[in-house]
Amino acid sequence: MDFAWMLLSLAVVFGGSRLFTNGIEHVGRKLRLRHSTTGSLLASLGTDLPESIIALWAIFLGTQEGADVAMGAIVGAPLLLTTLALAISGAAALYYAWRRRRPSFIKGDDLALRSDLSFFLLLYPFVGLAGLMPPGHGGRWAIGMILVGCYVLYAYLAVRRSRGSEGWEREDDPRPLYLTRG
Repeated sequence: MDFAWMLLSLAVVFGGSRLFTNGIEHVGRKLRLRHSTTGSLLASLGTDLPESIIALWAIFLGTQEGADVAMGAIVGAPLLLTTLALAISGAAALYYAWRRRRPSFIKGDDLALRSDLSFFLLLYPFVGLAGLMPPGHGGRWAIGMILVGCYVLYAYLAVRRSRGSEGWEREDDPRPLYLTRG
């Protein structure tokens, strides 16, 4: 029975992911954002919300176990997702090259990738530093505010870069919306 629930849950996650991706593509198009910016800002916010809610709920419980779960969700999720994303992208590139459908490299938005990874690699050690500070330490709040400020700066620069670049309107139109009003 547990296996059946797991399969059902997996199907719901896949279906929800498909709907979410479709909707985000249209929101990004409506905001005149490149695909890379849509993924970096809109999709990442949507996919990070479950981890954030887990962390907030665990902290709200007020137990040491809750704090440990929150720290695991905050610190572990980005590392896991980065590792999986790079591994899956690399495996897909090799597979399609082997099948001779595409070259063995992934052509992406180099500027966006460099910017995203630079921000992540520069700021992620501060997350670890905050995690090493004892509970109630004022430095945690200071680091948190700095990280929020840096994210706002990153979002501003990403939108500016996206709207200032040529060719966003030549990117592929997204599929029609799956769920529409009226």
